[in-house]
Amino acid sequence: MMANSDESAGERGKRRSMSVPVIEELLSISKRQIEKGRIAIKKNAEEREQTIDEPLFEEQVKVRRVPINRLVDEPTPIREVDGTTIIPIFEEVPVVNKQLILKEELHITKIRSQVHKPQRIKLRRETVEIEKDSAARSVSQRGNKEQSNGQNGNRAFQQSL
Repeated sequence: MMANSDESAGERGKRRSMSVPVIEELLSISKRQIEKGRIAIKKNAEEREQTIDEPLFEEQVKVRRVPINRLVDEPTPIREVDGTTIIPIFEEVPVVNKQLILKEELHITKIRSQVHKPQRIKLRRETVEIEKDSAARSVSQRGNKEQSNGQNGNRAFQQSL
């Protein structure tokens, strides 16, 4: 029985002295700005002539004098009949008795017509030209250096936009 108790005590000691290593990995992420190239922008304004033909409205006035020469007791107001404005013109004439005479009326009619008058006008348009700076170098996203020729440089510029 003693032997059994010694073995079990030895096994217990081994169990207590065992250790398991614990490993942990850490990751650090950061961002930084990388100049991929430079550009130059040129803005130009252009002028061109274009013919437009839009309908315009034009009004003309026709004035017709209508003689009346009739005695009236009191002045009559300006009135409108069938689209014609009538403005009475009065005159006082010396008589033994002073009387008001309607001398004439002005009949004014508006005539509206649509006309086309083509005109030459100048229109402006702006254009923008973008050029890559030849002194700038192109850098890939991983940080590897590339030689900047016209095609790779333009592709890098377009991707960064």
